[in-house]
Amino acid sequence: MLNFIYYPISWILWFWHKAWGLVLDPDAGITWALSIIFLVVTIRLVLLKPMINQLRSGRKMQEMQPRMQEIKRKYANDQQAQALEMRKLQKEMGVNPLASCLPMLVQIPIFIGLFHVLRSFNRTGGGTGQLGMTIEETRNTPNYGFDVAQVQSFLDARLFGAPLSSYISMDSDMYGAFSPTGDVDFSRGNIIAVVVPMMVIAAVIMHFNAKHSMARQARKKAEQPKKKGAATPQQDMMETQMAMMQKLMVWVMPVLSLLGAFLWHVGLAVYMLTNTTWTFVQQILVYRKMDREEEEEKEAKIAAKRTNAPKPGKKPTVHGQETAPTATAVLEHEDDKDAQAAPAAQDAPAGPPLSAEQVKTYRSEAAAMGPEKLDALIAEIEEQLTDPATKKKAKKEKRLAVLRQFRDEQQGS
Repeated sequence: MLNFIYYPISWILWFWHKAWGLVLDPDAGITWALSIIFLVVTIRLVLLKPMINQLRSGRKMQEMQPRMQEIKRKYANDQQAQALEMRKLQKEMGVNPLASCLPMLVQIPIFIGLFHVLRSFNRTGGGTGQLGMTIEETRNTPNYGFDVAQVQSFLDARLFGAPLSSYISMDSDMYGAFSPTGDVDFSRGNIIAVVVPMMVIAAVIMHFNAKHSMARQARKKAEQPKKKGAATPQQDMMETQMAMMQKLMVWVMPVLSLLGAFLWHVGLAVYMLTNTTWTFVQQILVYRKMDREEEEEKEAKIAAKRTNAPKPGKKPTVHGQETAPTATAVLEHEDDKDAQAAPAAQDAPAGPPLSAEQVKTYRSEAAAMGPEKLDALIAEIEEQLTDPATKKKAKKEKRLAVLRQFRDEQQGS
């Protein structure tokens, strides 16, 4: 029924066994183990770009949160219109929520396929899904992409003394298929000695994979500007559920994988160890790449705002046409700095104007910062002002006008 999965898995294994067989003994256990390892490499390389796209999509989803919340508030009583607007927003931002699940979902049938292919090398068992063949029949029956000679080579191969398709809970009556004469040259202890250490290492790596991912998410969340009153009960509940899922990934999943080791073949343990190790290394490298991209985007935004900012005393233009003066542009130079700063707030948004003391405080705040920190603060306030949930916008806009005025004076001097 799942031959469309089993055959491709066996063909990739067949290819890498042939490739490594050119430089190593084709019948050696290490050759077959390397075939499984490079099955992982092949699949993970194919999934690398979707995985990077998944992270970029997640970053865009975070940027979309303010607009998504606004859509939910606007269409709270019209679920159809809300869903339509959400799809429009996702299309505009180039986000596909389903695509983010692809890398994880694809690996599930691969794991099932490899489990079945490895089990099918030895079909002497009489349990669920077993064919109950004799030793002679199982050693002379092709296994998907493998011919009889390769089936016998796989059955006779040993990795640290254990057959690659053996597993801890295997019935000892099935051991005879791993030898052309039916003689048994290994014990259950050999299988345990190979499988358990690999699964313990894989579980530990899985644990640190999840911890590393959680630490990055916490750091990113801490870097986001805090928005008072923006969180809703639904958001709080979602964050609580997410925290529970993360704890499951950190502790429960590694433990479950370790407990299931008694059912896993030696070859499947090789697959799991390779896959978790690849995930750990890939996660570190890809996260570094994502962090660099985010920093470059922030720097580009700051540079663009700095380039487009009007010079002191000049009106900003749009397509060559002068626009109405901003709070920054109308600040005039007078003899007294306090008297000079106070009128600057007069052109700020609606509400009582800033006092001379308030303006002086904001200017002192700006003077205590370096240019990069000031740019970052201005960018942060601008981002807050784009969020519909931000409170006290008028005050923030007045503060922003004073900070921009100070920055322009420093750049013009």
